[in-house]
Amino acid sequence: MSDLLQAATMVFTWEVMLIILAASLFGLFMGAIPGLTATMATALLVPVTFFM
Repeated sequence: MSDLLQAATMVFTWEVMLIILAASLFGLFMGAIPGLTATMATALLVPVTFFM
């Protein structure tokens, strides 16, 4: 049970919640615009992964 509590405290930090929000907004944006498929969204995120 302590491991579950420790995992929850690591996930629910403000940095992680901000990243979750940003990723959700990006996914909503990609899903709402016609012609931008999941493959195109992945291609657009490649520079972000190189930055990481």
